[in-house]
Amino acid sequence: MGISVDQVTRVPDLSAGQCFDHYLPDLWYPDSDTSENGRDDIPLMEKAAKRICADCSVRVECLQWAFSNEKHGIWGGYTAEERRTFKEAGYAVRRLAQRRAKREATLPQMQ
Repeated sequence: MGISVDQVTRVPDLSAGQCFDHYLPDLWYPDSDTSENGRDDIPLMEKAAKRICADCSVRVECLQWAFSNEKHGIWGGYTAEERRTFKEAGYAVRRLAQRRAKREATLPQMQ
């Protein structure tokens, strides 16, 4: 008996994602390489990654994937800690993405 096709988690096609044009591991996983003293740039890296996610056409799919499959990094505009908190609170993925998109639409754009 092996694993059936139905048991395999399908990875969504995220190749249209904004992150493909900005792939720097430190940007998407800012807390993965912390030293004993910590890193001062983590909030800046998270903010930059979230800005890139804000206009992404596959953001909802990315966030849906991350809720079930990713324990680290920034996916769909949210950190792993934020996703855990939202998941524990029972937030729906689509509602989160819509709420953030609405909020970010009112922010001034970075140049």
